[in-house]
Amino acid sequence: AFKTEFLKRLPAATAPIIVNPAPVALSRVMKDPGVSVGRPFVLFLGRREEHKGLALLIDSLGKMSCEATLVVAGPGNSCAAVGRGTIDLGPVDEQVKHWLLEQCALVCVPSRDESFGIVYAEAMAHAKPVVALDSAPVNEIVVHGETGLLIPPGRPDLLAGALDELLRDPEKRRRMGKKGYERFCEKYEENKVMETALALYTTVSAPS
Repeated sequence: AFKTEFLKRLPAATAPIIVNPAPVALSRVMKDPGVSVGRPFVLFLGRREEHKGLALLIDSLGKMSCEATLVVAGPGNSCAAVGRGTIDLGPVDEQVKHWLLEQCALVCVPSRDESFGIVYAEAMAHAKPVVALDSAPVNEIVVHGETGLLIPPGRPDLLAGALDELLRDPEKRRRMGKKGYERFCEKYEENKVMETALALYTTVSAPS
């Protein structure tokens, strides 16, 4: 993450470091992907780069006690042959993406390296809980135990346990999704982000 790298290079910095997030637009324009998707399903949304954690997520599937479908959407090498419980949609357009976010039980992108992590804010925009890794800046977006569950990196057993915990408890998913949506409206909605950025620029440019 940029903030982490900045702190490594300037450990004695006294000024506060503020990461202003990318604005997220909430869209209700959706389109069915045209593929039968079982419920409940876990959604992995994003590129298939190694650091995004798709391999870790797939490894965790075999350790879960709950039955659930994993839906993978985004560009990269196909993982359709992994197993019957995995549906690989490949790259999807914005309308299908929003349909998947609206219909999934939860979003799991266990990425170990993000500059921000817009997918987590998108999940919260659709009132969905997030399961992710406890690393910066993801742990500044997802509040553990409130808007999702954060686990240590490299632990597919704990990732499986977190997925099982939420899949077994629809009410907990609903509560976390509601908290996530409230946090999205407070911090990540596009108008709110623009207001925060404008206020920051005004403060920095104001004469002392």
